Amino acid sequence: MEVPYMIECGHAFCSGCLRTWFETSLSQKLKDYSDSDHQHMNHRDTECNIIPKSFLEYLHLIQALDEHNVHPRRVFRYSCPTCRYVTGQEPALGYALRDILKGARKILSDRLKVEVAKSSSVEGPFEGLFRY
Repeated sequence: MEVPYMIECGHAFCSGCLRTWFETSLSQKLKDYSDSDHQHMNHRDTECNIIPKSFLEYLHLIQALDEHNVHPRRVFRYSCPTCRYVTGQEPALGYALRDILKGARKILSDRLKVEVAKSSSVEGPFEGLFRY
């Protein structure tokens, strides 16, 4: 873990793992809306099943959910992978843990090969997954 992010409950995870967890959760919630009848709606059935990776995609999803009479707070809430604490707040960078891990990697690099998971490929690690 190169860049740890903290959830409100205090648990820390790498950004890539946390994003995958949140995207899976969001995908499961959105499945209900993409399966409904879209005949009298102003969006295609696929538009309410897209995992947003940008602010624009987030806005499109919000509009689609609005046509389903769904408030974003119902959808954009995620649980902690460890304790299942539910939050709608974007995780924060764990500065202290990041510095500790950086020091540990430096010390251990002489003794063993330390591999670090890659960060998320989108703009910000949680871009499109939380309210703006």
